[in-house]
Amino acid sequence: MPLTSLLPSIVPAVFAITAVLAVWLSTILWPLPPVPDLDPSWQQILVDAWLHDRQFGRDIVFTWGPLGFLFGQYVLPDALTAKLWFEMIGRLAIAAVLVAIGWPLPVARRLIWLAAIIVMGVGWFEVLALVGMAGLLAAWILPPGRPVRTALGIGLIGAASLVKLTLMTFAVAGVALMSAAALADRRPVRAAVIALGTPITILTWWVLAGQSPWNLLLYLKLASEIAAGYATAMTLEEPAPVFMAGIGVLLAHTFWLVPALFVERSDWRRLPIVALSALVVLVAWKHGYTRGGLHANIFFLASLLLATLMPVMGGATRWAEIGSLIAISASVVALDVAFPGSIQLHTALTRVRLADAARQASDLGAVAETYRRDAASAASRWHLARTTEVVGSAPIDLIGYTQGTLYLNGLAHRPRPVPQSYSAYTDTLLEANRAFLASDQGPPYLLAALQVIDGRYPSQEDAAVIVDLPRRYEPLFEEGGLVLLSRRRAQPSPGPAASEVVLDVTVAPGEWVELPAHESFAHVIRIDAQPSITARLRAMLYRQPLLHMTITDDHFAVTETRVIPPIATSGFLIQPRIADQADFVAWLRGQSRGWNRRLALGTGAGEPDAWTAFRVRVSRLPDVRVESEQDRPRDK
Repeated sequence: MPLTSLLPSIVPAVFAITAVLAVWLSTILWPLPPVPDLDPSWQQILVDAWLHDRQFGRDIVFTWGPLGFLFGQYVLPDALTAKLWFEMIGRLAIAAVLVAIGWPLPVARRLIWLAAIIVMGVGWFEVLALVGMAGLLAAWILPPGRPVRTALGIGLIGAASLVKLTLMTFAVAGVALMSAAALADRRPVRAAVIALGTPITILTWWVLAGQSPWNLLLYLKLASEIAAGYATAMTLEEPAPVFMAGIGVLLAHTFWLVPALFVERSDWRRLPIVALSALVVLVAWKHGYTRGGLHANIFFLASLLLATLMPVMGGATRWAEIGSLIAISASVVALDVAFPGSIQLHTALTRVRLADAARQASDLGAVAETYRRDAASAASRWHLARTTEVVGSAPIDLIGYTQGTLYLNGLAHRPRPVPQSYSAYTDTLLEANRAFLASDQGPPYLLAALQVIDGRYPSQEDAAVIVDLPRRYEPLFEEGGLVLLSRRRAQPSPGPAASEVVLDVTVAPGEWVELPAHESFAHVIRIDAQPSITARLRAMLYRQPLLHMTITDDHFAVTETRVIPPIATSGFLIQPRIADQADFVAWLRGQSRGWNRRLALGTGAGEPDAWTAFRVRVSRLPDVRVESEQDRPRDK
């Protein structure tokens, strides 16, 4: 057979293999050793959960799921081999699926799809998974007559669901749409297979990941608690250009989503695809703009991939196809406007990243050796000699967000349900952490630091735990910016400290609240903030306005800080003053370095009408006495 006759089949095959290899190499995340910082620490917590067979929902509460540890970059030494295997085989399989999803596209769109993944996809697995799942639903599950492809699509979606709650929620919603479409097509058996097959597949993957089937609903409940509070507790304002760029991309999506709605009866399959695409836009918008900043890249990249892929699924009208080109262009422009130079930088680095990844993939021994060398260096840098000597092999937890310190020192981590303090921001989550430390499961030792994010009032971080700590643990010494605490032998009752209300007032924004005399007792404040109607609408479409607190202490120092509404509703320590680590350590010793005198609540300059009123309740804890600094005997 002449070679020229084979070219039509050889060229596409070579292109497909090259595309898979390029996508694979561009998305590899080679392992990094533990680091005591916020994002690296939660990644290490997920790895530790896998190594110790922790049950999600029961032992650990997080929006990431049992397979989430595979997609982090910071790895514990005992998981190094598993991580390398995943990067070599798992990432390659994911790359093949992503190429397969985009392969039916016209050549120009296929190239855009691949280029966007290769240039911008590194580190944004959530985006690739979200849009990829939409593609699987539209191209592999929606069309009838392809049972093998349908089964494979359901299996892949089930596996992706165990990475993060967002993906599981999207999978359930997407499958519901596809099942409804099958019913509309008068295919009840197919609808039942799709509707029942997906949860069965998710449950199967859940068990294969080492999780008890009885914990799945608990995981969904508690992880949803974190997800529901995220938009309020973790919101950050982005610069104006980033916001305007996002609005521009949202409007651009209407140019292809709206025309796609107007279909002939024979083209009804476009409707679930439009609904699915709108759902992707909503999820990506909320995820990208809740925390602002670089997270907006989630929305821009998802928009670029979505507008490239979905209009073609099920056949696009001429106007929808033209509209999708507008959305593609808008997404690229938005990336450049919001983050000037980012596309050029990523493009310039792509060749270097591919070459480096290929070199490392050819010598995994060198990758492992580099990891071990860096891990040893990090362990030496953050070694806590005195702490490790005292604690030994006893269980320990860390209050704050630098759990990597525990792993670097080889300490036996026994985490409370919400392992990082900043993530405990609803009454349920706050009480789960407090109750854990008050129970027999509470570890004999704690490391603690006042590690605050986003300008919050410091005692809001794990607020219920902070109030309870002095009753249950006593400080031993400080080392490396952390204080080591030992569990008291005599423990109070497992419940929270008794309280009695000493102030209950309702005030307007900006109105000062004079705090009651402390009388050498700890005080907890509860704030019920009432948002305006416009603020409620804004929270649905965008995010809730920020709540600020101006507070004056007994030295007449004025501090501007942020209050998280659900934490404020549950309550946090207001007396004594907790402004820094020194105040925190004094509190753990039953002492005070200062007291707060008055406070006022309100919003930022750009949101003057966000809140209408605040109910402020202050409660004294009669069983928690605090010694003032001026009352302590001084050395002569």
